[in-house]
Amino acid sequence: MSVTKEQLTTTAKHVLHALLFPFIAKQHQLKKIAAFVAFWYALLPSTAFLFPRAEEVLQREGLPPELVQELAPNRHIRVFQDTPLGATAVTLQHGPIRLFDLASRVFNPNISGFAAAPRLGSYGVCKVFIRQPKWYANVIGLRAEEAYRIDLLHEIRHCARDNAAFKGVIREGDADEQAVRVLARETNDENIALRLMFNRLNANSSHNTALYLDARLQGVTPPTADDLARLDQDLQTASTAFLACLQNAGEMKDDTITACRTETRPLYEGLDANPWFARYQSLVARSYVAAGEAWPRGASRPVAPGRSS
Repeated sequence: MSVTKEQLTTTAKHVLHALLFPFIAKQHQLKKIAAFVAFWYALLPSTAFLFPRAEEVLQREGLPPELVQELAPNRHIRVFQDTPLGATAVTLQHGPIRLFDLASRVFNPNISGFAAAPRLGSYGVCKVFIRQPKWYANVIGLRAEEAYRIDLLHEIRHCARDNAAFKGVIREGDADEQAVRVLARETNDENIALRLMFNRLNANSSHNTALYLDARLQGVTPPTADDLARLDQDLQTASTAFLACLQNAGEMKDDTITACRTETRPLYEGLDANPWFARYQSLVARSYVAAGEAWPRGASRPVAPGRSS
């Protein structure tokens, strides 16, 4: 039995209406709505089970799989790697409502990863999207391997219910804190936290968690989101000049830090009244030294990539 071109066109229109525009269909509307729901909120989300559990990914990285439940208790997490299949699958996980939101993250080369919490039709699975390890080759302040591990643990933490209770930069700070705590413990490397802080000092304001992270690890009351926003606004120009001075100085000595403070003093006028300013300057110097372990002094300064939750 032959199929005419007209029949194929009609069938294609029905399928298109069912999957994209079922609510404006003039014929078989209920059937098309049912097909729409089944396709977007049952079939596509089920493809998450084709991807590895977070425990498997950590095990491949030489980390204990139990860290998943430590970071995100009672969560089922699947990891989508940055491959054509993984990128496409994670984009389609939350139906047409979040299609463009997820696509804008997946196909933005400056975003290293994100976590998509369980929603309607997601089978209770939290989805983590992460770039390939080679993407982290030029991350400032961190070795590529540890940058990848931190990002992976960071996004796993975003799946936790208690992390979702935070907002904005504090939510990012909590994810950084929990990720670096477990990685420092597992690798027996305390300086990894300082290297991460140096990286975050070079991040955009939504992910500049360095002061929050430093305060939490030092056991003091951390800054609020408003504290960080005020300081970030005042420091945008001044901090760039201070870091450039330290980098150009070569050897790190006390008199180098003093000279750089003097040189950039006009840019910092009025900042002494901010209680977080002195801690910020101290953190810049301390984290710069630690970052030197991963960033050879003779190498050109790499660009700090952007990140997303």
